[in-house]
Amino acid sequence: MNPLYKSVREVLPLNRNEKAKELLKNITSSLVHNVSELRNKFGAASHGDDGYYDNPIEVPEAEMIAQMVDGMTAFLYRKHKQIGDPELAARIFYPDYPDFNDFLDGQFDGYSLHLDERHTFALPASKIIFLTDEKAYREMLVQYRSSEQEYEEDD
Repeated sequence: MNPLYKSVREVLPLNRNEKAKELLKNITSSLVHNVSELRNKFGAASHGDDGYYDNPIEVPEAEMIAQMVDGMTAFLYRKHKQIGDPELAARIFYPDYPDFNDFLDGQFDGYSLHLDERHTFALPASKIIFLTDEKAYREMLVQYRSSEQEYEEDD
C-alpha cells in the first residue's frame, strides 16, 4: 500500500500551504504505513488462517481503523474532485442562486399539491431538481454561469 499511496501523493496536492501539506503528508503516510503493518501481522483472513486464529485486533480496534481509513479516503476523494473541477466540488446551497433558480423555474414546471380548497403546497422546479439530483442542478448552474459570463463579455 505504501508505494501506491506514494503515487497518489505525487499527483494529488494535499494542501496549498507547504507546512500544512507536509503535516498532512506525515499523518496520511503514517496511517497507510501502520494499517499495512497491522494487516500484514494480524490479517488472519489474508494469510489463510482459519477461524480459530487468535487475533489480538478486536472489534473496537477494527472499527477505529476502518473509520480512520474511511475518513482519509473521503479526504483524498474530495481533493481529487477539486482538481478535476473545483466549481463542481464546492458545497452549494439552494438559496444562494436566486437568479439561476428563477431561470430554471421559467424553463420547467414545478409541482403543486392541492390539499384542500384553501391550502396548496407548491414546489418550484429548481427546488425539485436541487433536492432530487444535486449533481444535475450543479452542472446546470455551471453551464448557466458560463453562458452568463459569455453574454457579459459580448456586451
